[in-house]
Amino acid sequence: MAREPEPVTLVATEGVRNLENLQYTAAILLGSPPQEARVVFDTGSSDLWVAAPYFSVRTSFTWQPTNFQVTLTYGIGVVTGSYGVDRACLDSSPKPLCVDRQPLLLATQVKQIDLQAMNGILGLGFVGISHVQNTFLRNLNRSFEDLSFGFALRTDPEQSFVVFGDYPEVMRKGYETTGISADSVVHADVLDLFRIEGLADLQAGWWLVRARAQASCRSSDKWYARELLLLHSLFQLAVVILCITLCRRCLKKQIVLQRERISCCHRYCGRLSIVMWSCCLLFGVLVIFGAVVQITTAGDVDQPILAALDTGTSLIAIPAGDFEPVAVAMFGSDFFENCGVSNGNLICSCDVAQRAKALTIVFGDKSIVLNAADMFEKVGVSEQVPICMSGLASTPGGVPFWILGDAFLRQVYAVHSFTSRKVALFPYRPEVSASEAAASDLFPCPVALSLALEFLGFSLALAFAPRRPLEFGEPLVSAPYEQLQL
Repeated sequence: MAREPEPVTLVATEGVRNLENLQYTAAILLGSPPQEARVVFDTGSSDLWVAAPYFSVRTSFTWQPTNFQVTLTYGIGVVTGSYGVDRACLDSSPKPLCVDRQPLLLATQVKQIDLQAMNGILGLGFVGISHVQNTFLRNLNRSFEDLSFGFALRTDPEQSFVVFGDYPEVMRKGYETTGISADSVVHADVLDLFRIEGLADLQAGWWLVRARAQASCRSSDKWYARELLLLHSLFQLAVVILCITLCRRCLKKQIVLQRERISCCHRYCGRLSIVMWSCCLLFGVLVIFGAVVQITTAGDVDQPILAALDTGTSLIAIPAGDFEPVAVAMFGSDFFENCGVSNGNLICSCDVAQRAKALTIVFGDKSIVLNAADMFEKVGVSEQVPICMSGLASTPGGVPFWILGDAFLRQVYAVHSFTSRKVALFPYRPEVSASEAAASDLFPCPVALSLALEFLGFSLALAFAPRRPLEFGEPLVSAPYEQLQL
């Protein structure tokens, strides 16, 4: 009697270790014979590196060094070293997934990155933000028809995992994990922004998608929050008003002098001064008007955003210009009275979560609702008051897009399709339609003047505000780094 063939392995699964909801690490095998290293699987970068003390190139007979030296800069530190080529495997089951010739950065200098819990980073982004063209995913893709991977990041230290396989099988794992129907899955396309030398088509870099951010604080608290915002802005407003007064006086003086001067040189210089002071005066008026609009509309956020899914970031990082409006919309007056910003991170007393409103991220016609209670993490006690990290932070270095880190990803099973360049999000809680989310806390403004200011302010904001990167008519000319074609 003939033996039945063994079942074909469709997905490879690897457990991921949760380190206090701040970092998720997993094991990879490097070199021949294999040496284990614990790394962060980071969808916000594309390079693979390991610190030199944790990988002995002398004992790996497949290691091939190069002279390509690179410095990698992350939000929390800097890594410097030289690239080489060696065998790299995921320590997955039922069998490891391997790339025989994988570019690997051997880091000889690691600054401001704690190596006690991890030995390196495995970048799972696209070629657009890599220093080498053959990224780990690009090499691994040769073994699949439609390479995809799914992250299930949980709060329990041992329940998180990552799955690699073809798209249908990774999606099937999502249905098994969450128990939701296909109608509840949120889909989004990844943006291709980079033109890479030697590659014909535009390439992706981050797992960057289009979305909308919505939040609205409690109706009873909204006007009090606006009063507090006004009080916090009084000093800046006073400085601007003083500058406007000085500009007005200087402008008036220049006009008088312009009438008295006869020489062409004096007239030319006087006209330049008038133009300069007029511009300063106009700028000051616009700043005042913008501040009035910001105060009268505080507590409500509904705006288009670009958002990058990033397993290497612990929090939800928001661009500086959006950070305070979103925080006020979620926490209302608590943002001013019971919260503070430390190193860009928003920290609040833990009881604030009970009063906070949800942050809703809308993808197409479906939404992921983020409750503050699900994002708050206790970090200590101050004067017998429990203190929590809110899950929100301001993006470092002027990053223009949102970063949806682990605080967001713990609410979903996230599927990343490398070949199709799209993501699918399986919410662990029932999703909310976009129309329901938009109407969750609307109320008529009691003052007609406020409505007029909101409408006029929105129009002027569109006209005068710096252009946000919501429409990319032209791709970036090249990748942001010099790339080695290993």
